[in-house]
Amino acid sequence: MSTVIVRPPSFARYRRLFWRSKGKSILRCLEYERLSKLGLTGRVLDFGGGNKSNYSDEIMNWGDPDQGYVYESANIDQKIDPTYLLYQDGKVPVEADRYDAVISLNTFEHVYDLPGAFAEIRRILKPAGRLIFIVPFIFRVHGHPDDYLRGTPSFWKKTLDVQGFGEVEIETMNWGPFSTASMVSGLPGPFKWLRRNLALLMDVIYFARRHGQGVTSRVEQDAPICSTPIGYFIQAMRR
Repeated sequence: MSTVIVRPPSFARYRRLFWRSKGKSILRCLEYERLSKLGLTGRVLDFGGGNKSNYSDEIMNWGDPDQGYVYESANIDQKIDPTYLLYQDGKVPVEADRYDAVISLNTFEHVYDLPGAFAEIRRILKPAGRLIFIVPFIFRVHGHPDDYLRGTPSFWKKTLDVQGFGEVEIETMNWGPFSTASMVSGLPGPFKWLRRNLALLMDVIYFARRHGQGVTSRVEQDAPICSTPIGYFIQAMRR
């Protein structure tokens, strides 16, 4: 059984992340919070991203150009304006050992040939380079152009190990069961913003009463505290 890192919900995080985020999903808010803490340096490839992605305003928050942070991207969709346009073989047209880090957001659920994708990413990463990605878990089916996969932490750890990655760390993109249920249902009907925020606040109260105020902790992937994650934030290193 794999273990995961859990960051508890709180009223302070609620005010910071959700109070004025009417146009962003719960998963996006949690993603942007975590990605803003990366502090990337060196040359970074966004696998599945581009200059016109729906998170383009966040890209410069991932690292400091004064510390050598350089952003490039690869995508099958030319409209996203990637640095490199990918074709059917999925090859990134760059030399081996080019990148200090590869990042990928909500992309691998759309990739049928995961071993091939990870092999290509390993090729273009420098030795000991970082792979960082986010994938949804309890999340509606969505296509761009298709949707194939929802993996548990054990699945991702095993897959990454087989593909030549080590030091795997997995965090839950998890607020709580009420907000997960609101995302899955889509909250049809009136007062959607109000009901979403009510679910978020219910999760804060539920977590505090059941688990105490708490701090960031490591638990097994099926622990009640994190058994309904919207997604996972995963880091690994090229061996």
